[in-house]
Amino acid sequence: MAVLEKFNQKNKSLFAKIETVSDTYVAPAATDALPVITLSGSVTNETGSYEYLGDLLNRDEYSYLKDQYADFQAETPQQTLGTLNAGLTVANAPLSTWFQAVGGYVTVLGTALGSLPAGAVIIDNSRVSDSSLSVDYRLSSAQNTTAQKLRKFTACRGMVDVGASIGDVPKLKFSMKGNASDPIQSPTLTPVFGNQFTNVAAPVRDTTIANAEIASSEGTFTAFVPVISTITRAANIATATTATAHGLGANDSIRFVNISGATDALYNGLRMITIISTTKFIYNMEATPAADASGTFTMTVGAAAKSFCFNTLTAANFFGFDIARYQTGCEVGFDKKAVPSDVSVSILELPAPKTVVTSIVSTTTTATVTAVAHGLVAGDTVTIDVGMTQYDGTYTVLAGGLTADAFTYTISTYSGSFTGLGVVTNDSYSRFDPDSNISNFFGAQVKFGTCAAEYVTYKWDKLQVKDSKEGTVSNYLGRDVTFRNTGKSFIVLS
Repeated sequence: MAVLEKFNQKNKSLFAKIETVSDTYVAPAATDALPVITLSGSVTNETGSYEYLGDLLNRDEYSYLKDQYADFQAETPQQTLGTLNAGLTVANAPLSTWFQAVGGYVTVLGTALGSLPAGAVIIDNSRVSDSSLSVDYRLSSAQNTTAQKLRKFTACRGMVDVGASIGDVPKLKFSMKGNASDPIQSPTLTPVFGNQFTNVAAPVRDTTIANAEIASSEGTFTAFVPVISTITRAANIATATTATAHGLGANDSIRFVNISGATDALYNGLRMITIISTTKFIYNMEATPAADASGTFTMTVGAAAKSFCFNTLTAANFFGFDIARYQTGCEVGFDKKAVPSDVSVSILELPAPKTVVTSIVSTTTTATVTAVAHGLVAGDTVTIDVGMTQYDGTYTVLAGGLTADAFTYTISTYSGSFTGLGVVTNDSYSRFDPDSNISNFFGAQVKFGTCAAEYVTYKWDKLQVKDSKEGTVSNYLGRDVTFRNTGKSFIVLS
């Protein structure tokens, strides 16, 4: 081992590269640097000891090394590249190597998909990456510019937590374990961050929260018209196209649907979709099908998503494995297991929005409401109050006849029209009520604008309320809600 020089105030840096063979060291390059905000931990040395008992005045204790392994945590900003483009690859996507080491499956779109541009990056655990990292853990100081203290870590895996607050850049915390070597003296390796660092983001402000909503995966699923004409795939991402406008919601909205009829079962089942245009939506599959879907497709749809207004978001173990060290007589290594994780959100309680109704006309049992800029989508639950029995009550917005200033719903009896001033209340838009949804399952997403025309979206497809309590956001009443996540998680950079 090379002689180590004394280092004064040490600065820490990480460089990481995906291993071709797990636990076989691959030297990272300067461009494989991780831009860390904080870095803690290093090497865990587990020792044993025994005593040699001599006479009463002579007692010696001996220590020995039982195990040595890396155990460290690194916090970094959530990043998007300055320009997403079709030339982007998995290898140079932001934080790609680290996401793969915590089980994330990384896909880069070669061509645009509706509102998702070419080069958009999707990381999820509907397919699990089993990659491991070689990590250079380096310490340096201003007193020595030519050499660094280096520990080589191999077979590094772990988990990542997500934390986000209004007015700040979302942050990721990687907690990793791996095998460790003794320290050596190494020539200085200077980090080259490139896009990883220079395009981290401008501060996230309240107006850049582009979307925050939650959708139930339970309840009544209704027949879907129009029909799905095609379902294609790009890696494990399915794109469904309808013959005419689907009316399911605006771009980026989420919803649960049940799809059947595809010959390849990978396309079928209960899916949380993301709407990317008036005739298209996408969803993730557990593997990549051999071909685009064939068959006669049928679908039912659940209720529209509810929006919520939040202040902070914490998602422990967004991706990853709970890593435990083990030693046996025949093998030494790390056992990894998936564990349910928690998503904590502080939600501000706000009333449901109301829109003025100026007229209602009906033909048989279909009523058409004029309400300028109502903001409703098909499947929304609304309460009508215009002072006429045949029109007042709680109803579901239909896909047919839905425009920016009008919508339709089904009534039980037909008699006359309404002209005047009334109110429609968007009950589906009312803030999520955890008390009435204790036993239900939900999907959720939060979309941040990280800077001009750049977004990062966090998604979950199976959340259940774990606990909730009264809270505040400034002086306003809110709820501190914790969800248990037992499903899939997604990050979309667009």
